[in-house]
Amino acid sequence: MKKLLLVFAHPDDESLAVGGTVAKYAASGWQVYSLCLTGGEAGSTGSYGKLAKQELAKLRRTELHQAASILGIKQVTVLGYPDGKLTALPPGKLEEAIRQKMLEVSPNLVITFDPTGGTNHPDHRQTCYATTYAFQCYAEELEQAKKFVEKVSAKEIGVKKRHFWLRHKFALKQESFAEAVDERLEPKLYYVCLPAHLMLYLRKLKVVPLKLHSKLLLGTPDKKITTIIDIRRTKKLKIRAILAHESQISGLTGAVSQKVINHLLSKEFYLLRYHGIKEVYMGKDDLIADRL
Repeated sequence: MKKLLLVFAHPDDESLAVGGTVAKYAASGWQVYSLCLTGGEAGSTGSYGKLAKQELAKLRRTELHQAASILGIKQVTVLGYPDGKLTALPPGKLEEAIRQKMLEVSPNLVITFDPTGGTNHPDHRQTCYATTYAFQCYAEELEQAKKFVEKVSAKEIGVKKRHFWLRHKFALKQESFAEAVDERLEPKLYYVCLPAHLMLYLRKLKVVPLKLHSKLLLGTPDKKITTIIDIRRTKKLKIRAILAHESQISGLTGAVSQKVINHLLSKEFYLLRYHGIKEVYMGKDDLIADRL
């Protein structure tokens, strides 16, 4: 069974960013896991009025599970780190939590934000950096385990089994990791992104501002886009999932034309960042894929 792991900062990121892709892959038999890093307590309360942070976090968790059910997500995990403060966490804390989830699930694919975070949100950007590092560790651990198994199978002299066990104790306790090693899995890391041409289009229509979080909204250079997923068949599920995050959608589409909405809900764009331990870069002569 193929597995997809989503790593995002806030409840609703998964629906807004990749809802169409998730619904498409879940419908085709993939197991989808969602890792949400914060509780979302710094978000808006919408029509719910004044809520304490703890109440909002509880509400958003409920909304997240509702959206996940609509999209076909198998499991949701909320780490509950402080919303808006991921950059303030001790070095390595976030990366290790994400790495452990990757080892627990042993996904074929991991999806997170690109370095812009889509909206320049500090939490989004930090999620990208932490997930990228965690993926590098996960892919390297898989690679080392595969090489170790080869050495043991070949009955090489001097293989230090106890040393290997102690170094990779957590990973080797995960049943899914052992299966990934047997299958010689080479996982992929994708960044979901908004192409520069589409960001420019949205800026011209004044759907998005020139700047967010004190930085220009530039999008991802078009030449870096490696994958475009057609989500027209699953856009209704994506819309339902977005609407499930009721506290956050107040006024979301008020100033957005139906034409723009349809444009945004026809495709989702990705950049393939890693394939196993190998970095990936798409040049101008490469073909754009239509699947992850």
